[in-house]
Amino acid sequence: MNIREIAQLAGVSISTVSKVLNRKDQAISEETRRKVLAVMKENHYQPYVVSRFYGSSHSFLIGAVLCKRPGIERFLETLMEAAAQQGYSVLARFAQSPEEEKEALEVLRGYPLDGLVLCRGMEFEEEPDLESLGVPTCILQLTRGKTSPYPGIDLEQTGWKAAQALAERKHRNFFCVVHGDSQEEKTFVEGVQKYLSQSRPSLPLPFVCRYEKMGLPTNLLLENTAALCYDTGLAEKVYEEALRKNRRIPKYLSVLSLEWGRAQGFLPKLATVGLPFETMAEKACQEVVRKIENPSAPAVDWSPAEFSLQEGESLGLPLSEQGQKVVVVGSINMDTTIALSDFPRVGQTSISNSRVISPGGKGLNQAVAVAKLEGTAVLIGKVGKDYEGSKVWDHLQQNRVGVEYVRRTSRDSTGNAYICVQQDGESGIMVYKGANAMLTSEELIESKDAFDRAEYCLLSTELDNEAIETAAQLAWEREVKIVIKPAALDRISDELLERTFIFLPNSKESARLCPGESQVEQQAEAFLKRGAKHVIVTLGHEGCYWTDGKNSQRFPAADFETVDTTGAADAFAAALVVCLTKGLDMREAIHRATVAAGFSTTKWGVTDAMIDWDTLEFLCSAKNTLRQFRR
Repeated sequence: MNIREIAQLAGVSISTVSKVLNRKDQAISEETRRKVLAVMKENHYQPYVVSRFYGSSHSFLIGAVLCKRPGIERFLETLMEAAAQQGYSVLARFAQSPEEEKEALEVLRGYPLDGLVLCRGMEFEEEPDLESLGVPTCILQLTRGKTSPYPGIDLEQTGWKAAQALAERKHRNFFCVVHGDSQEEKTFVEGVQKYLSQSRPSLPLPFVCRYEKMGLPTNLLLENTAALCYDTGLAEKVYEEALRKNRRIPKYLSVLSLEWGRAQGFLPKLATVGLPFETMAEKACQEVVRKIENPSAPAVDWSPAEFSLQEGESLGLPLSEQGQKVVVVGSINMDTTIALSDFPRVGQTSISNSRVISPGGKGLNQAVAVAKLEGTAVLIGKVGKDYEGSKVWDHLQQNRVGVEYVRRTSRDSTGNAYICVQQDGESGIMVYKGANAMLTSEELIESKDAFDRAEYCLLSTELDNEAIETAAQLAWEREVKIVIKPAALDRISDELLERTFIFLPNSKESARLCPGESQVEQQAEAFLKRGAKHVIVTLGHEGCYWTDGKNSQRFPAADFETVDTTGAADAFAAALVVCLTKGLDMREAIHRATVAAGFSTTKWGVTDAMIDWDTLEFLCSAKNTLRQFRR
């Protein structure tokens, strides 16, 4: 196609086409100029001779020098598509550094460009020499700080929005993963920290893991509920490590990543913060074409693109906020269990041939038991900043117990319990409270979010009375059903009983708290009159007795060969509330709780002996079948 044919198609003179082609169209109307350019683009017209020295001519070719970064391919792809829609082609060069940028610009000087898109990196500080190109230019930074004169992706704002997304999903403890110490990564982290400092000052600042220097420490996966990754490559590392540590995503660990590269092949699907590469490329094309064809038209609006969260399956609520939640408030100890033929009498020395040291305490035991039964367990308690405290913390994490509200103190050591077990499995326990005694009402109030959306609160009474009352008040205010195991308690207030949904003493505790009555039935009736809604008195190998004032029933103990009864009451309480959260009625829940308690006596130690849900289902099914067969 020649210039005469262009003129015929546009309905103008050859002279008019020549003036538009050679950019001497100041006296020509905007409508006529646009009509001529449209015909040229539609017919892919290229002049036979293009000289940079004897007057420029429209080549419909846009040059692009792009900083080499993850995601720049998405930018270029969109730029080329947008340019093609406008009738232009794109000639691109990549630059890793300011020096490479200069070389790329020098190469493009040899081409008849109509315009140039220059996309720079944050570290490209020196102003580029563009005058010698002599063509309209659109400059932007792929990533930018607050002081940059050019449009681009605001990484500080991106960090702010990403942190906001995690905080709004109730994540109190999360960590950031970056490659190293680049200015871009520092700016991103600053945005995360600014959001938390200004909007959520109650939340701790996240630990920043520089992967190139330290890899991915295991404790980050265990001590946090979410990971915020700078790019999808780092997210892949988190996925791999979480798989090795059995930290299922997103139930135990949520993962959110900036989407520099396309997030493909992630199972479960990765949730990402979408970066506006496509929007930036479209606007860059619009702006450079505007400068080429109609410089007097309004400039493109570079207002920041809206934050875009690409919902994936890797982003959820923390374990403490998920369904069937049980809040456990109680003691956390390191247990020392000693096997004896008989308890020693005063003045007598007994020799033991067996000793087991393991994490324990009623709070820890019940929380682990709930988690093993597929319930969502959140523990509120306190340990020391010592070796035993670290072991306890790891044990809770490995058993998938929510530890966001477990506090650590340097003012006392982790609590200790010394358990003596006779040959018949009966046990006696001596407890040093340690850090447990330092859990305050103020700290419980600070942990009030733990009770949100919970169904039950397992409350043991080995803590100070004020802390017990505060925990009960917090649960009562949020309509969380309270289950109280009155261990190490000589009296209980009417106010606490009135707030109790299930009161769960053993026979000795029941007799001690109700000294005026000798029969279990009468004791239970007395607790009901004082406000408890249900009373279950556990009777050891004789089973348990339940009443709600209208109904009552004795349940036999499950038939197991007993080795160690320590923790059987904790297994019972945990199984009871988990079964109730799953919709079972009280009688069936108690029946299964007796099986869970019996099973826990078949092994040494406590948490290792707790039953899991599949085993409980199997044993209950087998026992029901056996009962029917005997009939």
